[in-house]
Amino acid sequence: HPGRLRAVHDLHPDPLEALLEGMTRYALAAAASPSSRPGCLAAAFSYQHALFDDEMQQLVLYGLEFKRRMIRARLERAAAKYPPREEIDLDTLADMAIAIIQGAMIMDRVRDPPPVMQAQMELYRIYLRARFAG
Repeated sequence: HPGRLRAVHDLHPDPLEALLEGMTRYALAAAASPSSRPGCLAAAFSYQHALFDDEMQQLVLYGLEFKRRMIRARLERAAAKYPPREEIDLDTLADMAIAIIQGAMIMDRVRDPPPVMQAQMELYRIYLRARFAG
């Protein structure tokens, strides 16, 4: 959720810590109310791609691109302060977050506990810290 990430950015002057905290808060919110998150709609749309008109497909694409830009902006701030240890494509890293979130939402909806969202997001946080931390 864009507002959640913005609020965390305001709390943390350090861009990496803001990014990590934002990911944690998003995972906690999604895990607390998985049925209120329409996140797996993008996956459902992709499976039924042929059933949707161009306008609906563009809306889904717009939503994913918006999330990518939002996450990438935070990754750029973290990379400016903590240059990655190795070269990394920030769009791909943002897509990784989206894939983790979308995939975890699907898994949390179709399988019995324990939910995977928090664990997957924690692994992403560990990965980010390893890539950016000095």
